[in-house]
Amino acid sequence: MSAIKPAKEFEAENTPLSPELKPAQEWDESAWQAMTPPPEPMPRPRARRWGSLALGLLATLLLVEGGITLWDSWQRSPLLFGLYATTFAVAGGWLLRGLWREWRRLAQLKQAEALRHTGERLADSQQQGEAPQVLAELHRRLPASFAPQWQQFEQQRQAHHSDAEQLRLYEMTVLSAQDEQAQACIYRYSAQASLLLAASPMAALDMALMLWRNQAMLDEVARIYGIEPGYWGRVRLVRMILQNLLYAGGSELAVDLGTQMLSAELTGKLSARVAQGLGAGLLTARLGYAATAQCRPLPYQARQRPSLVHVQSRLLKELTKLSSDALASVREKASRGDKVKM
Repeated sequence: MSAIKPAKEFEAENTPLSPELKPAQEWDESAWQAMTPPPEPMPRPRARRWGSLALGLLATLLLVEGGITLWDSWQRSPLLFGLYATTFAVAGGWLLRGLWREWRRLAQLKQAEALRHTGERLADSQQQGEAPQVLAELHRRLPASFAPQWQQFEQQRQAHHSDAEQLRLYEMTVLSAQDEQAQACIYRYSAQASLLLAASPMAALDMALMLWRNQAMLDEVARIYGIEPGYWGRVRLVRMILQNLLYAGGSELAVDLGTQMLSAELTGKLSARVAQGLGAGLLTARLGYAATAQCRPLPYQARQRPSLVHVQSRLLKELTKLSSDALASVREKASRGDKVKM
């Protein structure tokens, strides 16, 4: 065995009990910001700038012309001045009221887009505190017909739920009811478009029917999600829908195109008009689903994005039944005519 080592003595006075604190450091905020410059804002398109300039000049011209007209009428007769002033005041009030309503309706669509971006950010959040503000805005925009679903959501929401869990619960209780109503609306208009185009004999009439039914469908879908579309709101909604259709995911677009090609191949063997009607119905449904994605205040998380496959099977059954009924009626009339001749 090895020998025991002698004891060592340590002096406590020479050993520091804690490390010395370093002096405070100051950072130059301006130098730090200079290292990471903010992103430059996107320049406005030239066409939009020219359009704004033209509208501004037109408004200035109208104001100047109105002022000159009022001054000339005052020089001629106070009664004529009063008539012109009353007319301009009524027309100006009507114009301002219309602009205010259009601005509010357009702001609703922009708020829905902002809420959707916030929902995407909070989808995987485990924190608490931001969801109540989003839910309060959603409750303010919610139509009165979905009040029972909101009460059910309030009963199921707990204090320990995170922001992501609260938004997911809202989607499963309240937003799911809105989605079901919107999908029923889309299928109704898709069936109407397919039946109308299958029975329409004129191409110009087909285009008019599609435009009429699709515009009505977009308005109804927007109202389901608490958006009252105005003229510029419709224009912005259509632009967003077209962007969504143009930049859709490759897999989703392939599935939709495959569904339409398969439907056209199946119905083409029955009737060309039936195939045309089914294609119009699927196009209307795809437009409606794109409108749903843009009007929806939250992104799809707990619920799956609807597909055209479900609409295709139902439309095919209805159009096949319509075609068979029409063929049976024609055969019945032909048999009656043969009996009369005999």
